[in-house]
Amino acid sequence: MSYQLTGDEFSELYLNRSAAMQTQPQRAGSLVEQAGLFTMSMQSDFLPMGSVNVVSGTFMQNVTVKEVAAHSHVGLHFQLTGNGGGHFSGLEKPTRMQAGRHNLFYHSNPSGDLLFSAQQSYQYLVILLQPEWLRSKLELYAPLHEPLLTQLHRQQSCTAQPVNGIITTPMQEAITALTRETVKGPLRSLYLEAKVLELLTLQLDQLSQTPPESAFSPRDIDALQEAKAFLTTHFQEPGNLRDIALRFGLNEFKLKKGFKELFHTTVWDYVVDRRLHHARLLLLERTHTVSEATMAVGYESVSHFVSVFKRKFGVSPGKLH
Repeated sequence: MSYQLTGDEFSELYLNRSAAMQTQPQRAGSLVEQAGLFTMSMQSDFLPMGSVNVVSGTFMQNVTVKEVAAHSHVGLHFQLTGNGGGHFSGLEKPTRMQAGRHNLFYHSNPSGDLLFSAQQSYQYLVILLQPEWLRSKLELYAPLHEPLLTQLHRQQSCTAQPVNGIITTPMQEAITALTRETVKGPLRSLYLEAKVLELLTLQLDQLSQTPPESAFSPRDIDALQEAKAFLTTHFQEPGNLRDIALRFGLNEFKLKKGFKELFHTTVWDYVVDRRLHHARLLLLERTHTVSEATMAVGYESVSHFVSVFKRKFGVSPGKLH
């Protein structure tokens, strides 16, 4: 079963809730819901050149938002969990985003449909930028992206690449920094602008490279992306390699080889990396002692945690607390 509503109906739900949730002039939250059908929330930070938006949701059935219209914009899209898509004017094919994937789109006065499949955990980061701002950056720093620059000058909708890229560990770290209120007050906008530039640079760098031929089928690649997304949020108790492989319809060999080929790391190195970065955030936020952070990220031995933390960051965790 699929539920449909128009873009105007969706906007009305959004506008009725967003004003009440605005927390400060540069930051706002909104909640869009239809009882028994779906719930969506969006947290937005507004910047001089655009906005940073994190959309989260739960969909009890397939939902289509039809006849959505918007002003011309550039969108940096990062599918963190779940999946979604759409069909917009100016683009030859419908867009489809799976967990762990990203792409850059330029939409010139777009109109079309948004598609959400039934799912429990949907999280999406979209950074909306003024086309003129991106054009000025590309003209100065990125002559290799001439095709994208040409489309911006011609005001023709396009994607940076026909195949969605893979969200790398550096991208994930920048996304985590963007979605946390690490810096507050007047300097927050400057901090967010720096992180937006970092993500844009990482994204363009990856999308400009010709991907090597992969020995894995599209289904295997999707399964590996889902496994990586699972480990990103379940690093405390991920299970063993066999458990992880079975969960996503893989065997241990494909899981290990796929992680190395697609993400340039091993499964356990990725788990350790996520544990240590999360522990570092807990310590910097001063919400946990070293012992509490050790247990919170899945370590049993404080001395072992201190050793691997110092090897990773070059500083003892006690000095961050």
